[in-house]
Amino acid sequence: MTEKLLRRIRENGLLLILSFSFFISILSAYIIVVYPAFHKGLAEMPFDLAYNNFKIVVVVFSLFLSFLGIFIRDGFVKTVWYILLMYLFYSSLIYYLFNDAVYGIVLQNIILLLFVFLTDFVNVNMPSINLDIQRYYKHLLVISLLLIIPFLFYIPYIDISNLWLNNIYETRHEFREISTPITGYLVSPLSRVMLPVLFLYFFNKKKYKVLILPLIGIIYIYLCGATKSIFFGLFAAVLFYFGRSYIDKMKIFAILFILVSLMGVVSFLLLNEKVIVDVLIRRLFFIPPYLDNVYHQYFTDNYTYWTHSHLSLGFYHLFFDYGNSLSMYVGEEVIGTEGLNANTGIITEGYASLSYLGVIIHSVFYASIIAIIKNLKVSHIYFGIVFVYIYVMNTSVVSTLILTHGLLFMLLIFAFSLKNTQE
Repeated sequence: MTEKLLRRIRENGLLLILSFSFFISILSAYIIVVYPAFHKGLAEMPFDLAYNNFKIVVVVFSLFLSFLGIFIRDGFVKTVWYILLMYLFYSSLIYYLFNDAVYGIVLQNIILLLFVFLTDFVNVNMPSINLDIQRYYKHLLVISLLLIIPFLFYIPYIDISNLWLNNIYETRHEFREISTPITGYLVSPLSRVMLPVLFLYFFNKKKYKVLILPLIGIIYIYLCGATKSIFFGLFAAVLFYFGRSYIDKMKIFAILFILVSLMGVVSFLLLNEKVIVDVLIRRLFFIPPYLDNVYHQYFTDNYTYWTHSHLSLGFYHLFFDYGNSLSMYVGEEVIGTEGLNANTGIITEGYASLSYLGVIIHSVFYASIIAIIKNLKVSHIYFGIVFVYIYVMNTSVVSTLILTHGLLFMLLIFAFSLKNTQE
């Protein structure tokens, strides 16, 4: 047993080194930048540095979970598992260590990681309709361009300066007033799935002339509302295109944020500049566990039983009134900041719904998505699209994820057009 474990550690040594280096890097960014720069002046989102011996011991023992990933055989599952480990688990562990937080924000991520780990053993033949992208890419392109037609309504409202991130909030406010339901439901399927898939396919096949069409489509949809996450999706698609395997994607993720953390710390120490850490470390890694802690403390013994969800078909209004959304309710009524949208990830939504049983139910849902993609054997060049949904699943509830964020559409495109492209 010991020899087998040592062999596994040797084979996965680089992954372990990168994951622990990632932990040290964002831990350093928290201690050196986040705490000094943000523990004051942001009363609604304080960051403390109050640790104790008990918490240190708990954190050290919790870190041993990192070794579980070395036993995962499938490259896709291992990559997703390690990214979840770094993105969700490590950040919640650091927040728990230094703040007045419940261990539940860590435990819910442990439960998620355990269920994702189990997907390595799920092997089923996924049925699909054969619309192989190799043969039908022209049809998919035409369909995409036709679906962009409703967005032409917004041409008079386009602000080109949004391309260099000017007047972003003015554009968003204007589009809240003029947006139509049909474009609202088309934004994510087009900008996060269909157009990026075509972009990556054409890029891989070196069809650079036709590549311009999906690229223009993505940029134009971005201009119809100035949603920066659309640019984030395009960036992720290009970034994770590179590498020869799924495991390389995990390495890219770890190295990227190790470098970002290092640059952020150096720029703060030398120039007192905190923008890098604020935008790419604090907001991505430490605000989510802060919000998770708020949800845990407020909804413990006060669960919603999913009555907040639009999947309850409207019956939730008969029992509880959470306004337009659970996240807005928590932001405005619980945290007490007008207009604050306290993003709810699907695992945290599970806890707010029914404690750890809800976490288990939502973790099974999450792991099922990973298992489906794994068994479809989609090429690693499309991992950037999956990565975007890893981020989205940590910022939205299940109903929004399915109905407006295009998760179901992504699975359909993967099943119909990208199945068995891994070979």
